[in-house]
Amino acid sequence: MLQAGAKRLKPRSGFADPRVLLAGSLDERWNIFLHQLQRSRRHLSEPAIHDLRVATRRLLSLISMIDSVVADNNLEKVRRQLRRHLKAFNDLRDVHVQLLRVKTLTRRFPQLRSFSADLRVRERRLVSEAGREVRGIKILLLERLLAEELERTLHLFGDVSTRVAGTAVLTGIGGRAFAAAVQRRQAVNPADPRSIHRFRVAFKKFRYTVEILRPQLRWIRKPLFRKMNTYQTAMGEIQDLEVLTASIKAYALRRGQMASLAYMPVYQHLAELRRRSVEEFLKGADQLYEFWMSEEYHR
Repeated sequence: MLQAGAKRLKPRSGFADPRVLLAGSLDERWNIFLHQLQRSRRHLSEPAIHDLRVATRRLLSLISMIDSVVADNNLEKVRRQLRRHLKAFNDLRDVHVQLLRVKTLTRRFPQLRSFSADLRVRERRLVSEAGREVRGIKILLLERLLAEELERTLHLFGDVSTRVAGTAVLTGIGGRAFAAAVQRRQAVNPADPRSIHRFRVAFKKFRYTVEILRPQLRWIRKPLFRKMNTYQTAMGEIQDLEVLTASIKAYALRRGQMASLAYMPVYQHLAELRRRSVEEFLKGADQLYEFWMSEEYHR
């Protein structure tokens, strides 16, 4: 259904028609979301959940962009449903990441075996819950709402003057996302994990926005996306260590004081890993400024 709106438009060289950009992006991101959803329905593996979450976030990013241009209740309905589904997968994703990390640590810290077993119990419960959520996603409803919104968007940009204005508006959305990321970067405090997490969230929004705007931003090339992915992954490593540490502490607390003492060497090891990860990331954190109209573009 979404493809019909996208296929009737063809890009013209030298002009980033907002109809082409938005229709093409919506068609692509919706199809990727559907593919990852079907894959997750077959098997809720760690890679499948990760890819479905990314596909959902990318679709949400595009919906927010369209909403900035053509606000409508349909979009809010879609966004509310997708966010609810996304939230349902977060805990399972965290457990999967922790299991992978703990597997590499258990030989050095045998006391983690009981924690690993507890994670497996949680994983089975969360897989069951996520499975129900995945099966409950109303694909036809979401597709109908998005198709209706696409028609409104194409109609809005039916005139040349509105297409020119739309191009400026979309570029402005990218600029605002970059400015928000810069603001969070400047507020980063190495001693405050929350400040790095907030920066990571703002950067992801900026990255997904730039991916949408690529046909419009002529200075963007594929190598830039690889650099942005590496940059984001470094922050993700820090966040994963924070989540793992908090999870182990909560588990040890449930088991009593003696268990908490037994896990002290683990806490110290994870704290050192986090310190090194933060230190390494901050060395290249200002690479952020290269991701929006770099010096090469201005020369």
